[in-house]
Amino acid sequence: MTLELFRAMMREEWRIHSSLFGSAMFLLFPFVLAAFSFAGSFFLPVLSLIVPLRTLALLVHSTFFLFGASVGSFGLLGREVLNRRFGHASLVAFSSRSLPVSEREILTSFVVKDCVYYLALWVFPFVLGFAAASLAFYPIVLHWVPLVLLTLSLSFLFGLSVVFLLSTIYVRLGKFAAVLAPGVIVAAAVALRIPAETLLPPFLLLLGQDPFTFVLSTLLILVPYALSVAFLEADYAARERRHRERLAGAARGLGFARNLSFLVAKDLLDLYRSEGGFGKVLFTLLLPLGLTSAILSVFLKFIPSADFLLIFSIFLGVISSSIYNWLTEFDMASAYGSTLPLKSSDVMRGKVFGYLLLSPLSPLLLLAVAIARGSPLASVAAALFALAGTCAYSLAITALLGGLAPNILLYNAKNFLLYFALIAPVSLVAFFLSLSSAPGLAAFCAFLLPVSLVFLRKAYRRADSSEALYF
Repeated sequence: MTLELFRAMMREEWRIHSSLFGSAMFLLFPFVLAAFSFAGSFFLPVLSLIVPLRTLALLVHSTFFLFGASVGSFGLLGREVLNRRFGHASLVAFSSRSLPVSEREILTSFVVKDCVYYLALWVFPFVLGFAAASLAFYPIVLHWVPLVLLTLSLSFLFGLSVVFLLSTIYVRLGKFAAVLAPGVIVAAAVALRIPAETLLPPFLLLLGQDPFTFVLSTLLILVPYALSVAFLEADYAARERRHRERLAGAARGLGFARNLSFLVAKDLLDLYRSEGGFGKVLFTLLLPLGLTSAILSVFLKFIPSADFLLIFSIFLGVISSSIYNWLTEFDMASAYGSTLPLKSSDVMRGKVFGYLLLSPLSPLLLLAVAIARGSPLASVAAALFALAGTCAYSLAITALLGGLAPNILLYNAKNFLLYFALIAPVSLVAFFLSLSSAPGLAAFCAFLLPVSLVFLRKAYRRADSSEALYF
């Protein structure tokens, strides 16, 4: 039965993705990743002259750890995503009451399905690109391919298992325990001055190829999975939750938003009442920024003249677009259009306004980092300009390409390529300016503000056009 469940879940996952993105565009997505990996591997000898291969390998493994963590967070978000966005669908993972199988069998099949499906979607294409480049240009490193495949897979599964376990802790013991557990680990690592790379055993396996490290990496994946399957609350049946009527009062408090006040109030109330509330927005920022900070600390040892705060502000600006993603996560534009006299662009304006209300979180994080590092005032001012410009630009590009479903439509191969083509050059220019001229970086990012407004207006027009497809 477990094998049948696994096959059914694999077919179901493919059908969901292919129906959302189109079979051809979704099928092209792994090939796009392979092409990026091929190009990056081709330039590896040049990059290694600037940054040591060890640092580049740590960056790649940390990135795949984050990919795994984003997939693992389904355990935390599953109830709301399915009920609010896919409420019309009946998924196998949430059918334990109607199928003659135990919840444990369903959860085990679900975990194995996620591992196989997303390894095939993310890890295998990346390694395939690396292998192709090695075969064509650097045969001497071809023997590294199996080891890279192993360690990247372990990094991905490690991230998935850790967040899956945190989701279980959250459901069983509450928010405080879910935040406290990783907090204690990070605090202990800082207090004991444990290098960041030590917290990623699969990366250490790449360096040392030690059997003990392999066993440790495997256990750090299997044990969290086993605990999650054993203790996860799998009953996603409708749970009655009552809230006081606050929409009218919240809309009055947002009167400065004028005709968008009710839309903005509804989005903020939805986010507040969802699992994790506003805390999950902060978590979405802190997890990648924590890894980014650790990697930058290693990376900038080889470029001592670089300003950490300026480079950090660029990463923070791009990552901050995830706030907009959260505001679009749990509803569909079609639900508005079928019941209210609203256009898709009106709904998008409401979500952009909501993003602006929540965006002060980003400069507060930046100021906290600046204070912790004792950054000079001039550097802080330039970093704030950089943050404002990159925040506005990444928001505009996300809205233009992802519309009201950025978490879904950016998996489309065409949209992913366009997103990369529009974000990467701007980020690289900002990065190199941060290495040479803080005033130049501030001026460039100030220039991004009107450019972002142009893209945002285009996003509003596209939202109302026939080519827009929102779910």
